[in-house]
Amino acid sequence: MAKLTKNSVTKQSTVTQKLAKLKALIKPPLTIHKLSPEIEVLRDVRVVMRDGVTLSLNIYKPKISGKFPTLLNLHPYCKDNLPQKGKVPFQYRVIRQTGQIAFSEETSWEAPDPDFWVKQGYVIVNIDKRGFGKSDDAQEMLDDAEAQDYYDVIEWSAAQEWSSGKIALFGVSYLAISQYKVAALNPPHLSAICPWEGFSDAYKDAFRPGGIREDGFILMWSHGVKKKSGPVFRDQQCQHTLRDDFYLSMVPDLHKIKVPALICASFSDHQLHTRGSFRAFEQIASQQKWLYTHRTGKWASFYSEQAKALQLKFFDYFLKGIQNDMPSHPKVTVEVRESRDNVYKIRYEHQWPIVDTQWTKLCLNHEQSILSDKDDYGNTEFESFLTTTESLKFSYIFPQDTGVTGPMKLTLFVSLENIDDANLFIGIQKFHNGEEVNFEGSYGFANDVVSKGFMKISLSEINGKDSLFYQPEHDFNRQKAIASGEIIQVEISLLPSATLFRQDDELRLVIQGVPLLKYGKFHQIGEYEKSAAGKCYVWSSNRYPSALLIPIVR
Repeated sequence: MAKLTKNSVTKQSTVTQKLAKLKALIKPPLTIHKLSPEIEVLRDVRVVMRDGVTLSLNIYKPKISGKFPTLLNLHPYCKDNLPQKGKVPFQYRVIRQTGQIAFSEETSWEAPDPDFWVKQGYVIVNIDKRGFGKSDDAQEMLDDAEAQDYYDVIEWSAAQEWSSGKIALFGVSYLAISQYKVAALNPPHLSAICPWEGFSDAYKDAFRPGGIREDGFILMWSHGVKKKSGPVFRDQQCQHTLRDDFYLSMVPDLHKIKVPALICASFSDHQLHTRGSFRAFEQIASQQKWLYTHRTGKWASFYSEQAKALQLKFFDYFLKGIQNDMPSHPKVTVEVRESRDNVYKIRYEHQWPIVDTQWTKLCLNHEQSILSDKDDYGNTEFESFLTTTESLKFSYIFPQDTGVTGPMKLTLFVSLENIDDANLFIGIQKFHNGEEVNFEGSYGFANDVVSKGFMKISLSEINGKDSLFYQPEHDFNRQKAIASGEIIQVEISLLPSATLFRQDDELRLVIQGVPLLKYGKFHQIGEYEKSAAGKCYVWSSNRYPSALLIPIVR
């Protein structure tokens, strides 16, 4: 085992990134321009829901007469919270941006820019969800009632004199998540959806990944969202330890979604949206669906010229009937990175995971601290680590240039001493010439690992019905009592990634009881509940075949 250390990031790297952060606070890479005079703005339009409650909308449309397709978004962030008078939103100052971003002064948080889209012949409708902004009443987030409100606004928009009757949903994060439930209701005038990075299972993806409570972003976010009444999300997260009715009420029925969909799933948001975005693509019933991936910042991607070109082609085809090449566009776009700042190539595929993936088993060999591709477990059957101060590490050296693209699975046989439960934090790192290679992470974090996974041992019971050989699923609805010394098989899903390893590069598996990024990393918002102090044994032998399954793509 190895002692955990907080000093693996070089002093020079620390100073460089702190200076970059200070520069971004003063002058973030964001340009805000005025809205075109060709655009008409209708503010605080009141729309009555089926139960008599009214929601408040801002509508942006061409000043010329005509009927136009409409792009909707609904969220709790207040549609009037705009970057007017050149005021840069606070988030763009405190969260590191990966590139220059530009949009108009009427662009609300994580929403499409009205200036761009109205000029393309679309109407933009920004909706204050019930209980937020200027909308009436009170409501929980991401529940069935929210989907019903969204349904009503979709059908109301289709009936307006400026509408062509073709409606799509569009936006980032919450503005993506809120699309799933209403799309599953299949409103008559809903023609397409474009959820750009949005989790699809609050418990599994964000609140308690692997059953482990998230204590960083969720705490900050839930207190930052201005609810008019009702419990704070953070309090509910702490009260509900299992994936019970509270969490299930937020899970959309993805299999009922039939409309065309363009889904963005990034490899850079492992602590929030990554898994849920891929799940949405995999499970929706739409026959016409596309997956776009990247590993850069979510806003730099969403507002980029490349992304807007694809979004426009998608909407033009399904909302305007323009006969472009969207039907023949590859179903899956995979951005493969060699490092945080180096894109190796863009792959165009027709399936996810990629069809010709070589699923390769690497056995955990304690004797040599390696991952063996020859079914060699060595002669040492177990090794242990202290859950609060130590880790286990295993190394695999690539014999040739190799792409690792897709989800990974780690199978472990574990037992505990002096504790009755433990949180396992799994990391996959890349090393080149002995130096760690960093990747883009959640919330603008510049020093992320290739992939990661989470698992509370007492909640590791497998759902065999929904699991795939490369992707285990868990219900997290029953906690198992663990006896001291009892050996338990644990299967952990590691988040999707797309990474090139050069010949002689090292893939390093790290297993520990504290969040990986708390040690040797910095400026990371994410935090998780800690394991109690004790000892965790990892068993690996022919009797206890602990192994890492990796997706190799040539």
